[in-house]
Amino acid sequence: MLDFLKVYKKDTELNNFYISIFIRILGISLISIFIPIYLYQIGYNIDILLNKINKLCTSFVYMWKNNS
Repeated sequence: MLDFLKVYKKDTELNNFYISIFIRILGISLISIFIPIYLYQIGYNIDILLNKINKLCTSFVYMWKNNS
């Protein structure tokens, strides 16, 4: 247990990086969940929403594959 605390305190810059990545992914996930719900509540058709979500996910996968 003490060794873990020594490593945690030692690599604070790396831990800050991991925390910032976690917060970024959490924010993107929450946005991707609640924006379609909001758009559905204001009257968008579910077919249009699913089509837009599909295009968005496809573009993320395409960008991810091209960066690798």
